[in-house]
Amino acid sequence: MKNIFLFIVSLLLVGCSTVIKIGDKVERAATPPDAVNYVTTKPDGSYEVQLSDHRFAGKLFIVSIRKFKNQGGFLQVQCEMKNGSFLRQDFNVSFEFLSADGRIVEAQRNWDTIQLEPGAMHTYTATALRSEAVECRFRFLSK
Repeated sequence: MKNIFLFIVSLLLVGCSTVIKIGDKVERAATPPDAVNYVTTKPDGSYEVQLSDHRFAGKLFIVSIRKFKNQGGFLQVQCEMKNGSFLRQDFNVSFEFLSADGRIVEAQRNWDTIQLEPGAMHTYTATALRSEAVECRFRFLSK
């Protein structure tokens, strides 16, 4: 009787660990830690948000994106963002500059780390070094 009881308990524990493992895989697949989120400027002055990692939803808000030509004639873009959560948000940001036909003509190879306290705002500025850059795509990555 004791052996049957131990066998049943071991089956229950094995089943529980399997369920947790499967649930863990499903959660990681739904919110991959390396999902990159994009904010891309458009010719009409608006921007498009492509959210791949939903951990940003309701936490990081794009307040505005301004693009203009600087004195040297190169594209300069400012992205103003706000932390809308009640906790500090740490994330990485970088950018890519695009030509009129959508090609990437310049990209930042490294990531800048930004830490935003609750309710804080930050303006991230990027300047193109190539004259054919007409649009900018900001890349956000959760830490």
